Formats: sequence, structure tokens, C-alpha cells
Amino acid sequence: MTPNDPSEVSIAEAAELTGVGVHTLRYYEGQQLLDVPRTASGQRRYGPRELAAVRFNAQLRKTGMPINVTREYAAMVRNGTSTSESRLRLLEAHRSAVAANLAEQQEYLRGISAKIDVYRAQLHDNAHG
Repeated sequence: MTPNDPSEVSIAEAAELTGVGVHTLRYYEGQQLLDVPRTASGQRRYGPRELAAVRFNAQLRKTGMPINVTREYAAMVRNGTSTSESRLRLLEAHRSAVAANLAEQQEYLRGISAKIDVYRAQLHDNAHG
């Protein structure tokens, strides 16, 4: 790693590029979700691989994956391709959970929309009645 490599960015630049705050980036590193290289002076340097990992970790977290499972996934990634099958199973299970949650949320959204329609109809009837 070279200190002036244009493909590597500081933690502040990584936060801006990924939409993940600096504190969250430090948290991810502390939780062993990321292994971020540092310069000789100790500054974090995020390359394309680290930025992709940040984005994916954020997706996992935003879709409800518990931190301990996210940490387990990150450990498998660090262990290399021998864990590909385990990672696949973990992500498939998470995808199923996210899909079930989305279906449930869609049902709730339909209920909210139906109630909005009731109120709009009442307001329309009151205005024209």
C-alpha cells in the first residue's frame, strides 16, 4: 500500500463515498466487520475492496442482520473461499428473512393505504355533501 495511492481514501472520504458515518466505520472495524489497512502513521486507508465491504455490511445491517451474524459472515470472508458454501447458506437464509419481512411490510402498507382511502372518501363526502 502506498500513502498516495489514488485508489485509497481516508476514513472521511470513505464515509462520504459510502454514505456511512465515520463513527459507524470505526464501529464496523471494532466489531471486526472490516479489516482496514493503515499507513505507517496509523491513518486508515480504504481501497475499493474495503469500500465494497462497507457498503455490503451496511446493506446487511439495514436489512436487519444481527451484528453477531454480520460478524460471523465477515469472519468467513476473511477465511477465504473455503467458506463460500457457508456464506452462501447464511446469505440465502438472510435473503429469505428479508423477503418475508418485505411481504409483511407490504401487507401493512396495504392496510395503511386502505385507511387513507377511507379518510379521503369521508373528507370528499363531507366537502360535497
